[in-house]
Amino acid sequence: MLEMPPEKLVEYCESIEAQAHIDFFRSAPPEYIHAFRLTLKQIKGMWISAIPGVDNVSYNRVLGLGVHTPAAESNLDEAVAVFRDSNCENFSMQVCPLVLPQDSENWFAERGFTRGRNWAKTYRGNDVLPDATTDMRIEAIGKEYADAYADIVSDVFGITSILRPILKGIVGRPGWFHYLAFDGAKPVACASMYLQGELAWLGFMATYKSHRKRGAQTALTVRCFKDGMERGCKWFVGETKEDTPATPNPSYHVMMRTGFKLAYMQQSYYHQVPQTVSRKIQRAYQISISTLGYRLNTLIKTE
Repeated sequence: MLEMPPEKLVEYCESIEAQAHIDFFRSAPPEYIHAFRLTLKQIKGMWISAIPGVDNVSYNRVLGLGVHTPAAESNLDEAVAVFRDSNCENFSMQVCPLVLPQDSENWFAERGFTRGRNWAKTYRGNDVLPDATTDMRIEAIGKEYADAYADIVSDVFGITSILRPILKGIVGRPGWFHYLAFDGAKPVACASMYLQGELAWLGFMATYKSHRKRGAQTALTVRCFKDGMERGCKWFVGETKEDTPATPNPSYHVMMRTGFKLAYMQQSYYHQVPQTVSRKIQRAYQISISTLGYRLNTLIKTE
């Protein structure tokens, strides 16, 4: 197994994830950006996405704190200010503990953040491909399968339909590679790879519950490796929820079987306001208004 240069470990693992996250939202149609007030910013090496029209910690995110510039409380304040200015109340940060000072836990606590579940950051080089056998057919796809891809990701990860235009938008987008596993003619599993030079990020690896334990994810992962290597990729990076006895994660074991190694545990911090009945009603109303605006703008554009 090739070893990633120690001085590049954090930079490579954090940077390619941040780039993929931001490019994911860059694929949003202009009508979507306007209706949901999507904001993307880069501040001192941090990548920030804010969607006040949804206001969810999964999409209002900060990545890269302390990776390219030394971490400081002022950086944290600048990131929080982006959400405040965008009228987002719920947001999150995924951070690498290797680049944060020991007292950083207090930084987050003082600003109303709470710790969430850890994410296992993993990586592997471009050495020998692992074996992968499945009775399913693995195919690279284009826009013609964007709906099938979005169906699988949305169903498996429970992603709101509000993000469907973006999920479809990355299929066929430059820098992105998408794959489906077919059981006969039916698409039942998917994988994505975002490739930039010598680095690739693997994500949105999903299989319908009815078709698991048949080797689809391993085969899809290996196909990503093969195609990435053919395009000059040297390092593959991914992340998945931490695997623990209390909360087992099969995806982590798929990664280990395909040659990934654990780099570190990425920490999550969440800033969430209490979801009172009035707040839930307000949020539902905001989402309805944003969705209506998007649909109307889309209709006007197609006429």
